[in-house]
This record gives sequence, structure tokens and C-alpha cells, in this order.
Amino acid sequence: MVSRTRTRSLLLLVVVAVSFAAGSSSRATEAAQSTESPPRLQITREKGQLVLSWQGEAMLQATDDLSSAWVDVPEARSPYTVSPASAHRFYRLRAPPPAKPLPTVTLTAPVSGTIFAAPATITLRATATAVEGTITAVIFFRDTQPLGLVTTSPYEFVWSYVPIGTYALHAEAVDSHRVTGTSPPVTVEVIERTDFLQNGSFETWRPGTNLPDAWLTSTGGVSRTTTDVRVGQAAVVLSANESHGAGEVLDQHLFQYLFDIADTQHADWRGKTVTFSAWVKTTTPNRVRVWINDGSQNPWSSSPAHTGSGAWERLAVTRTLSHEATRLWVTVYIQAGAAYVVTVDDARLVVDGSTARPPATEPGSPALEVLIPASGDTVTGAAE
Repeated sequence: MVSRTRTRSLLLLVVVAVSFAAGSSSRATEAAQSTESPPRLQITREKGQLVLSWQGEAMLQATDDLSSAWVDVPEARSPYTVSPASAHRFYRLRAPPPAKPLPTVTLTAPVSGTIFAAPATITLRATATAVEGTITAVIFFRDTQPLGLVTTSPYEFVWSYVPIGTYALHAEAVDSHRVTGTSPPVTVEVIERTDFLQNGSFETWRPGTNLPDAWLTSTGGVSRTTTDVRVGQAAVVLSANESHGAGEVLDQHLFQYLFDIADTQHADWRGKTVTFSAWVKTTTPNRVRVWINDGSQNPWSSSPAHTGSGAWERLAVTRTLSHEATRLWVTVYIQAGAAYVVTVDDARLVVDGSTARPPATEPGSPALEVLIPASGDTVTGAAE
């Protein structure tokens, strides 16, 4: 317990300190200089002890005598009770230092308003710049849920198997001063897959034939497999080893003719953007592609070729249908010239630029746990 005499003495000391910090001497004025005036220090007495309180952000400082340097009291929060052991000290408030400028960050992909088909693959990209220091991390968010953290440029994260829904995406950049900047939000929508192909997974086959329903082939062997599939229960195998003419193996088309765009019912397809894709497996390099044909003056658009890796590769081609388009058909094209075996599965045609990905056959996405360098807080999200 502080005696009444000691309490009075302590009160005077604190008042003197406040007066001193406000500029009652040249030394005090110099010591208290700041670009911003600190809040006013209030002094009360409660149960025989002095309590210092203030409003707003400020750092409490103390010194043992007025000729010594002022020292921050980092643990001090308003209200702050002066202990009896500190009764001999002087106190003042120091204005907080100017806030560090925020880093700038912009989500450059996807573009706001983009529509994807479920289950979607969405690539998030961002640019980030530190006003002071350096960028230490960029964190991508879906609504308030973190998706992933990237510590080096380029700042990119692939969000896979995205279900149906509307999502607000943003990025946060953290700099070496542990200051965080936030990008404007981007809204995207993932809708139910709109696939205009018939029997794109090759599940049904015409009775008494080796052709999958709704598909035609130009030449070569066609067979059904149930042991080497990408999705579902079946896939189609295209193969050829017979010669034609001078020992040449003919090119092969596995195609589906959808409709005449020239008719009134489908005239509104002109100008639409469509993507045709198929999963392909072969050891024949640079021979297998997928095509879109719209019957215009320059009708064909082609995907890059399969590498011949022997693994499943997704081949995809996107085309904006000409205003002179007369038809729409899609083809898995094999530029033969030699014997080949090609397996095809999960073909899709998606409209208006939506990109689709096959349903996840792998285990569900694991949890992602990241440590944000700026705050040390742990957050969880979906990993690729």
C-alpha cells in the first residue's frame, strides 16, 4: 500500500512528467517532438494507486530523472496502474510512428465475371509490389478461406476440382515489415457442366457394332476397352496396322456431327466460343489432335498434338464459331503414316469459353496449412 504522502508525491511527479512532455522546457520539447500529437494523459487515483489512461494509439514512456533518456513501456495499455516500485519515475505519451505504406497487389486472373463449368480448374495469378521492403508472401483467398500461399514470383496458384457456386476471390500481399495489402475482389461463377456431346464418355455402344453411340469413324479399327479408362466404365481404342496403297496407313477420324448451324434452330451458335476436349493416351508422338469444324471458309481449329508419352493427356481446342458457320462437328484426328494404338475417353464440348475438367478420380483434396509470415497466424484451406 502506498502512503498518502507517497501517493501525493507520486501524483506530483506524474503531473510534472506530463507537463514536461508537453514542452515546459526546451529539453522536454526536443525529446517529445513527433509528427503527430499524442493523446492526452489522464491521471486518476484508485485504491491508493495512480492510474494512467488515454484514448487512441500511443506509446507510454518513462524515465527515472528528467536528464535521462525516455524509454518505452511496451507492456503498457490504457488504463495503466503505476506500481509502488515505479513511484519515483516520470511518464509521458509518445505519438505512434507513421503507419507503414501498404504493399499493392492485383489479382490478374481470373477476370471478374468469368463462368466455368464444374468441376472447374481455376488458375489464380497476382502481381504484388512492396512500397517499402520486399514481398514475402502472396496468399490467395476464396471468400475468407485461404486457398494457397506463394512466396516467390510469379505468384500463381491452381485451384482444382472447383464445385458449383459463386466465389469472391482476392489476394493478399505481405511485405518484410509484416504489413498486408489486399487486392480488389474478383467474382467468378462455376455452373453445372453443359456438355453438348452425346456419349462423350463412350459408355454406350451400338448393338452388333464396334462403334460407340453417336460417333463415326473414317477408317481403321475401333474397339471398346473397360480396363484402360480415364473416367466411367469404358473408353474407345483406335488402332491400325493395315496398309493402303504403297504401304501407307490411312489417317483416322473419330468424329461426331452435332448439327447444321445454318438452320433456324441453331443460328444463334454463330459467334459463340466452344471448347472441344478429350483425354487421349498413346505412344505415337505428334500424331493425335482434336479438331473443331464449323463449315466456314476456314473451318478447322486444332489442338496441340499428344506427346506420345504413353500417359493420359488432355487435348483441347477452342474456337469462336464464324458468323459464316454452317455446321458444327468435332473430331479426334490421327495423322497415321504408321501403325498406331490410341485410347480416347471423356470427350466434351463446352460453350462460351467455360473450361471443364473431369470429375476427380483421385482422393479428395488435402487440407493446406500455411503460416503467414506477417502475423504468424496459421490458416487452413484447400490444396491443389
